[in-house]
Amino acid sequence: MIVNIIAFIVLLIIMLLMTGAFYEFFATQSEKRQFKAAPGQLVDIGDYKLHVNMMGERVENQPVVILESSVGSNSLDWQLVQPLIAECAQVISYDRAGNGWSDTASTPRTSENLADDLHKLLQSAEIEPPYILVGHRYGGMYVRKFQEKYPEHVAGLVLVDSSHPDAFDDSNEGEIKRLNRNVNVFQKIGLVRQVSKRNYRAAFLSGELQKQYIAKMMRDNPNLLREATPILRDGIELPDAIDVPLMLVSRGEDTDLERERDWADRQRDLATLSDNSKHIFAESTKSWIVFAEPQTIADAVEGMLNTISGE
Repeated sequence: MIVNIIAFIVLLIIMLLMTGAFYEFFATQSEKRQFKAAPGQLVDIGDYKLHVNMMGERVENQPVVILESSVGSNSLDWQLVQPLIAECAQVISYDRAGNGWSDTASTPRTSENLADDLHKLLQSAEIEPPYILVGHRYGGMYVRKFQEKYPEHVAGLVLVDSSHPDAFDDSNEGEIKRLNRNVNVFQKIGLVRQVSKRNYRAAFLSGELQKQYIAKMMRDNPNLLREATPILRDGIELPDAIDVPLMLVSRGEDTDLERERDWADRQRDLATLSDNSKHIFAESTKSWIVFAEPQTIADAVEGMLNTISGE
């Protein structure tokens, strides 16, 4: 009797796993067809093509604003922010290789390689410097690496709730295992998709925009592991100072949580990187302020444009 019960439970689990796997497979195939068309254009940078989405008109002598998303994310993270910035400047979002609508790259997804990819993209698309680089979370570290490698092209940096290099050391192996488990186990049986439908970010969108965002989130997850692992495992080396104007927009500090107090302290430390810096704390305490407070970020970028132009 007990053996029969155990066999039934095992069979039930197998059936549930197979159902989840079929669900994930067919949902993925359907999304590939439904959201195949990219909002922008694909630009050939040599070994692969990257998707770039341009908005707004460039005023003479004005820097172009380049939006850099977080690890394993894409240009859709900026869909509420980019149109607001486009009212006063030319602004460009793009998908790093393996994310969004861009091709996948065979090279390691180190911060150095990502900076080189962006440089090639801007050259191939004939987007002339100078640039204001806007980086969200990990993207804040990516734009700092670009500024380190190509300082002559960068007029200013805007760090949006940027990650701090000091947060990454050899204690992050558990996070790598968690990401690997999500991608190679839970996503394959549909569990990640179910959780993503209740994602905080997706709640700011509705209808087809929400479906598209979740679809690309699912596509990006394996690349999230590829992009995060080099920094989680080896950290990231960045200069101790920035010699261009710096603007920080950080999420509101939740003083009830120690980890949030530590995050806010690291945000204040980032503000000391430049002698010409300004720091704004948003009202929202949520980490994805690109969705919660798009106007705050757009205003910060406009402020940076005014700083550079001397207004």
